[in-house]
Formats: sequence, C-alpha cells, structure tokens
Amino acid sequence: MEGEAYYYAMLDLQEYDPASVQGHWMVNVFLNGEHALTQQFTIERETQEESNTLEMALGFLILVSPVVAIAAVIRYLIKRRKK
Repeated sequence: MEGEAYYYAMLDLQEYDPASVQGHWMVNVFLNGEHALTQQFTIERETQEESNTLEMALGFLILVSPVVAIAAVIRYLIKRRKK
C-alpha cells in the first residue's frame, strides 16, 4: 500500500469522574507494529481561582456586549445621518 493514510482515535475523558483522570498520561502510537510516536500530557484540576476568573470574564462579556453593540449601532446611525 502506497501513499498517505490518516487515522485518529479519540480519548473522551468527559465520561469519567474528573478526579479519576488527573495526572500524567502517555500515549504510544504504533504504525505497522512499530513504535512511531510517544506523546505525554498532564491533566490537572482547575483551581477555584481559575474558575472564578473565567466566570468573571464571561460575566463581564455578557454584561458589556449589548452596550457595545448599541453604541456601535448609534455611531453607525449618526455617521449615516451626516452623509
């Protein structure tokens, strides 16, 4: 067999309890029975501070977005009226 082939496998960790998947992980990829690649990664618990920061940022965006949109519409209408 010649040419290129692409394959993937998914490791869906959402189905597991977050505490049970934390730690250092290693994935070994074999191609035609030979080791081709090793990839390591770490899954860490999200800290309360990270969670609070994200919630604050999203809350700010949700609060500010309508104001920015209204300001943009008003600015567009003013510019259009001047023409």
